[in-house]
Amino acid sequence: MTYNETLHQRLSRLPSGVAFGLRSVGSIELDPDDSTPERVLDFVHVVWTVEGAGWACIDDAEYEFPPEHTAAFLPGATHCLRAGEQAWRYRWITLDGPAAVLVVSGLGLDTTPAFSGPCPHALFDELAQAVQAIGADSEKRATVPAYRLLVEAASSRAHRADSAQQSDWVSSIQRLIEENAEDPDVGIRQIAEIAGIDRTTLAYRFRKATGVAPKEYLTALRLQRAMTLLRTSNASVAAVAEQCGFSCANYFIKAFAKRVGTTPHRFRRQAV
Repeated sequence: MTYNETLHQRLSRLPSGVAFGLRSVGSIELDPDDSTPERVLDFVHVVWTVEGAGWACIDDAEYEFPPEHTAAFLPGATHCLRAGEQAWRYRWITLDGPAAVLVVSGLGLDTTPAFSGPCPHALFDELAQAVQAIGADSEKRATVPAYRLLVEAASSRAHRADSAQQSDWVSSIQRLIEENAEDPDVGIRQIAEIAGIDRTTLAYRFRKATGVAPKEYLTALRLQRAMTLLRTSNASVAAVAEQCGFSCANYFIKAFAKRVGTTPHRFRRQAV
Protein backbone atom coordinates (compact mmCIF):
# COMPACT_ATOMS: atom_id res chain seq x y z
CA MET A 1 0.00 0.00 0.00
CA THR A 2 1.52 3.29 -1.15
CA TYR A 3 -0.03 6.63 -0.31
CA ASN A 4 0.80 10.08 0.98
CA GLU A 5 -1.09 11.06 4.11
CA THR A 6 -1.17 14.11 6.35
CA LEU A 7 -2.65 13.59 9.82
CA HIS A 8 -3.47 16.02 12.63
CA GLN A 9 -4.67 14.32 15.83
CA ARG A 10 -6.33 15.66 18.97
CA LEU A 11 -3.92 15.55 21.89
CA SER A 12 -6.41 14.01 24.33
CA ARG A 13 -7.50 10.41 23.83
CA LEU A 14 -11.15 11.15 24.58
CA PRO A 15 -13.31 14.23 24.03
CA SER A 16 -13.98 16.29 27.13
CA GLY A 17 -17.01 18.44 27.88
CA VAL A 18 -18.51 18.23 24.38
CA ALA A 19 -21.40 16.31 22.86
CA PHE A 20 -19.21 15.41 19.92
CA GLY A 21 -15.50 15.95 19.49
CA LEU A 22 -13.16 16.65 16.59
CA ARG A 23 -10.85 13.64 16.83
CA SER A 24 -8.55 14.08 13.82
CA VAL A 25 -8.15 15.88 10.49
CA GLY A 26 -6.23 14.69 7.46
CA SER A 27 -5.73 14.34 3.76
CA ILE A 28 -4.58 11.40 1.68
CA GLU A 29 -3.66 10.60 -1.91
CA LEU A 30 -4.01 6.97 -2.95
CA ASP A 31 -2.13 5.67 -5.97
CA PRO A 32 -4.24 4.02 -8.70
CA ASP A 33 -5.85 0.78 -7.47
CA ASP A 34 -4.32 1.24 -4.01
CA SER A 35 -6.36 1.16 -0.81
CA THR A 36 -6.34 1.98 2.88
CA PRO A 37 -6.07 -0.91 5.37
CA GLU A 38 -9.37 -2.58 6.23
CA ARG A 39 -10.49 -1.78 9.76
CA VAL A 40 -13.56 -1.53 11.98
CA LEU A 41 -14.39 2.06 12.89
CA ASP A 42 -14.94 3.18 16.47
CA PHE A 43 -15.56 6.78 15.38
CA VAL A 44 -17.41 8.70 12.65
CA HIS A 45 -15.35 9.21 9.47
CA VAL A 46 -16.39 12.03 7.09
CA VAL A 47 -14.69 12.06 3.66
CA TRP A 48 -14.65 14.79 0.98
CA THR A 49 -13.14 13.96 -2.43
CA VAL A 50 -10.75 16.56 -3.86
CA GLU A 51 -9.79 14.99 -7.18
CA GLY A 52 -9.84 11.60 -8.80
CA ALA A 53 -12.36 8.95 -7.83
CA GLY A 54 -12.46 5.80 -5.77
CA TRP A 55 -14.60 3.27 -3.99
CA ALA A 56 -15.77 3.02 -0.40
CA CYS A 57 -15.93 -0.61 0.71
CA ILE A 58 -18.24 -0.67 3.73
CA ASP A 59 -19.11 -4.07 5.22
CA ASP A 60 -20.28 -6.11 2.21
CA ALA A 61 -21.16 -3.15 -0.04
CA GLU A 62 -19.15 -0.95 -2.42
CA TYR A 63 -20.00 2.69 -3.14
CA GLU A 64 -18.55 4.68 -6.04
CA PHE A 65 -16.93 7.90 -4.80
CA PRO A 66 -16.70 10.56 -7.58
CA PRO A 67 -14.99 13.98 -7.27
CA GLU A 68 -16.60 16.63 -5.05
CA HIS A 69 -18.67 14.01 -3.22
CA THR A 70 -18.95 13.41 0.52
CA ALA A 71 -19.95 10.50 2.73
CA ALA A 72 -20.02 9.69 6.44
CA PHE A 73 -19.15 6.26 7.82
CA LEU A 74 -20.45 5.22 11.25
CA PRO A 75 -18.89 3.27 14.13
CA GLY A 76 -18.99 -0.50 13.83
CA ALA A 77 -18.61 -0.55 10.04
CA THR A 78 -15.85 -2.55 8.37
CA HIS A 79 -14.17 0.16 6.33
CA CYS A 80 -11.74 0.37 3.39
CA LEU A 81 -11.25 3.09 0.76
CA ARG A 82 -9.80 2.17 -2.65
CA ALA A 83 -8.64 4.32 -5.57
CA GLY A 84 -9.84 3.66 -9.10
CA GLU A 85 -7.74 3.72 -12.25
CA GLN A 86 -6.40 7.17 -11.37
CA ALA A 87 -4.94 8.55 -8.17
CA TRP A 88 -7.57 9.57 -5.63
CA ARG A 89 -7.11 12.52 -3.30
CA TYR A 90 -9.52 13.29 -0.49
CA ARG A 91 -9.65 15.14 2.81
CA TRP A 92 -11.36 13.89 5.95
CA ILE A 93 -12.22 14.42 9.58
CA THR A 94 -13.09 11.94 12.31
CA LEU A 95 -15.52 12.63 15.15
CA ASP A 96 -16.25 10.87 18.43
CA GLY A 97 -18.25 11.46 21.57
CA PRO A 98 -21.76 10.44 22.64
CA ALA A 99 -23.62 12.52 20.04
CA ALA A 100 -21.33 12.10 17.00
CA VAL A 101 -23.65 9.66 15.22
CA LEU A 102 -26.71 11.75 16.02
CA VAL A 103 -25.19 14.98 14.71
CA VAL A 104 -23.94 13.50 11.44
CA SER A 105 -27.04 11.43 10.71
CA GLY A 106 -29.35 14.24 11.76
CA LEU A 107 -27.84 16.46 9.08
CA GLY A 108 -28.49 13.80 6.45
CA LEU A 109 -24.90 12.69 5.90
CA ASP A 110 -24.69 8.96 5.27
CA THR A 111 -22.74 6.10 3.74
CA THR A 112 -23.85 6.80 0.16
CA PRO A 113 -21.50 9.34 -1.48
CA ALA A 114 -23.38 12.39 -2.76
CA PHE A 115 -22.40 15.62 -4.47
CA SER A 116 -21.40 18.41 -2.07
CA GLY A 117 -19.37 20.67 -4.36
CA PRO A 118 -15.70 21.68 -4.29
CA CYS A 119 -13.76 20.69 -1.19
CA PRO A 120 -13.55 23.68 1.23
CA HIS A 121 -9.77 23.64 1.74
CA ALA A 122 -9.70 26.76 3.92
CA LEU A 123 -12.16 25.16 6.33
CA PHE A 124 -10.16 21.93 6.47
CA ASP A 125 -7.00 23.99 7.16
CA GLU A 126 -8.84 25.75 9.99
CA LEU A 127 -9.86 22.36 11.39
CA ALA A 128 -6.26 21.12 11.24
CA GLN A 129 -5.26 24.05 13.45
CA ALA A 130 -8.23 23.67 15.77
CA VAL A 131 -7.68 19.97 16.49
CA GLN A 132 -4.13 20.69 17.69
CA ALA A 133 -5.02 23.69 19.86
CA ILE A 134 -4.13 23.57 23.54
CA GLY A 135 -5.91 25.46 26.28
CA ALA A 136 -9.19 25.98 28.05
CA ASP A 137 -12.23 25.34 25.86
CA SER A 138 -10.05 24.33 22.88
CA GLU A 139 -12.11 21.18 22.28
CA LYS A 140 -15.37 23.12 22.50
CA ARG A 141 -14.06 25.70 20.04
CA ALA A 142 -12.99 22.94 17.63
CA THR A 143 -16.57 21.71 17.35
CA VAL A 144 -17.61 25.02 15.73
CA PRO A 145 -15.66 24.64 12.44
CA ALA A 146 -16.37 20.90 12.55
CA TYR A 147 -20.11 21.55 12.57
CA ARG A 148 -19.72 24.16 9.82
CA LEU A 149 -18.02 21.54 7.64
CA LEU A 150 -20.81 19.03 8.27
CA VAL A 151 -23.46 21.63 7.43
CA GLU A 152 -21.64 22.65 4.25
CA ALA A 153 -21.36 19.03 3.14
CA ALA A 154 -25.00 18.29 3.96
CA SER A 155 -26.58 21.45 2.56
CA SER A 156 -25.04 21.00 -0.89
CA ARG A 157 -26.07 17.38 -1.34
CA ALA A 158 -28.18 17.07 -4.46
CA HIS A 159 -29.28 13.43 -4.49
CA ARG A 160 -32.70 13.99 -2.88
CA ALA A 161 -35.26 15.58 -5.21
CA ASP A 162 -37.88 15.68 -2.49
CA SER A 163 -35.40 16.72 0.19
CA ALA A 164 -37.64 18.83 2.43
CA GLN A 165 -40.47 16.32 2.88
CA GLN A 166 -38.14 13.33 2.91
CA SER A 167 -35.79 14.99 5.39
CA ASP A 168 -38.65 15.69 7.81
CA TRP A 169 -39.80 12.07 7.61
CA VAL A 170 -36.28 10.67 8.07
CA SER A 171 -35.67 13.03 10.99
CA SER A 172 -38.87 11.86 12.68
CA ILE A 173 -37.84 8.20 12.35
CA GLN A 174 -34.32 8.98 13.59
CA ARG A 175 -35.77 10.73 16.63
CA LEU A 176 -37.97 7.71 17.39
CA ILE A 177 -34.97 5.39 17.13
CA GLU A 178 -32.78 7.67 19.27
CA GLU A 179 -35.47 8.11 21.94
CA ASN A 180 -35.97 4.35 22.24
CA ALA A 181 -32.42 3.10 21.67
CA GLU A 182 -31.89 2.30 25.36
CA ASP A 183 -34.98 0.08 25.53
CA PRO A 184 -34.07 -3.56 24.73
CA ASP A 185 -37.72 -4.34 24.00
CA VAL A 186 -37.82 -1.85 21.13
CA GLY A 187 -36.67 -2.82 17.65
CA ILE A 188 -37.54 -1.64 14.17
CA ARG A 189 -40.90 -3.43 14.29
CA GLN A 190 -41.89 -1.42 17.37
CA ILE A 191 -40.56 1.80 15.81
CA ALA A 192 -42.72 1.15 12.75
CA GLU A 193 -45.77 0.59 14.96
CA ILE A 194 -45.14 3.88 16.79
CA ALA A 195 -44.72 5.68 13.46
CA GLY A 196 -47.87 4.06 12.06
CA ILE A 197 -46.13 2.55 9.04
CA ASP A 198 -45.49 -0.97 7.80
CA ARG A 199 -42.07 -2.27 8.91
CA THR A 200 -41.00 -3.25 5.39
CA THR A 201 -42.01 0.14 4.02
CA LEU A 202 -40.16 1.93 6.80
CA ALA A 203 -37.00 -0.09 6.17
CA TYR A 204 -37.13 0.54 2.43
CA ARG A 205 -37.77 4.29 2.68
CA PHE A 206 -35.20 4.82 5.44
CA ARG A 207 -32.46 2.95 3.60
CA LYS A 208 -33.28 4.67 0.31
CA ALA A 209 -33.06 8.09 1.96
CA THR A 210 -29.98 7.53 4.13
CA GLY A 211 -28.08 4.62 2.62
CA VAL A 212 -28.28 2.84 5.97
CA ALA A 213 -30.83 0.26 7.09
CA PRO A 214 -32.77 1.36 10.20
CA LYS A 215 -31.56 -1.71 12.10
CA GLU A 216 -27.95 -0.78 11.26
CA TYR A 217 -28.60 2.77 12.44
CA LEU A 218 -30.05 1.52 15.73
CA THR A 219 -27.14 -0.88 16.22
CA ALA A 220 -24.59 1.87 15.46
CA LEU A 221 -26.20 4.14 18.06
CA ARG A 222 -26.19 1.43 20.70
CA LEU A 223 -22.61 0.41 19.93
CA GLN A 224 -21.29 3.96 20.03
CA ARG A 225 -22.96 4.53 23.38
CA ALA A 226 -21.48 1.25 24.58
CA MET A 227 -17.99 2.20 23.39
CA THR A 228 -18.27 5.53 25.19
CA LEU A 229 -19.35 3.86 28.45
CA LEU A 230 -16.63 1.22 28.19
CA ARG A 231 -14.03 3.96 27.84
CA THR A 232 -15.37 6.44 30.37
CA SER A 233 -17.00 4.39 33.14
CA ASN A 234 -16.30 1.43 35.40
CA ALA A 235 -19.71 -0.12 34.74
CA SER A 236 -19.67 -3.87 34.16
CA VAL A 237 -20.16 -5.22 30.67
CA ALA A 238 -23.60 -6.46 31.71
CA ALA A 239 -24.53 -2.99 32.98
CA VAL A 240 -23.26 -1.36 29.79
CA ALA A 241 -25.32 -3.80 27.74
CA GLU A 242 -28.47 -2.97 29.71
CA GLN A 243 -27.91 0.80 29.53
CA CYS A 244 -27.39 0.66 25.76
CA GLY A 245 -30.49 -1.33 24.88
CA PHE A 246 -29.17 -4.88 24.51
CA SER A 247 -31.44 -7.62 25.79
CA CYS A 248 -28.68 -9.59 27.52
CA ALA A 249 -24.93 -9.42 28.09
CA ASN A 250 -24.15 -12.47 25.94
CA TYR A 251 -26.02 -11.03 22.95
CA PHE A 252 -24.25 -7.69 23.46
CA ILE A 253 -20.82 -9.35 23.56
CA LYS A 254 -21.53 -11.25 20.33
CA ALA A 255 -22.93 -8.18 18.55
CA PHE A 256 -20.03 -6.04 19.74
CA ALA A 257 -17.40 -8.54 18.60
CA LYS A 258 -19.10 -9.00 15.22
CA ARG A 259 -19.26 -5.28 14.48
CA VAL A 260 -16.17 -3.92 16.24
CA GLY A 261 -13.88 -6.91 15.78
CA THR A 262 -13.00 -7.42 19.43
CA THR A 263 -14.78 -8.15 22.71
CA PRO A 264 -15.98 -5.39 25.06
CA HIS A 265 -13.42 -6.50 27.66
CA ARG A 266 -10.52 -6.24 25.21
CA PHE A 267 -11.82 -2.95 23.83
CA ARG A 268 -11.86 -1.51 27.36
CA ARG A 269 -8.30 -2.70 28.05
CA GLN A 270 -7.06 -1.27 24.73
CA ALA A 271 -8.63 2.08 25.56
CA VAL A 272 -6.76 2.43 28.86
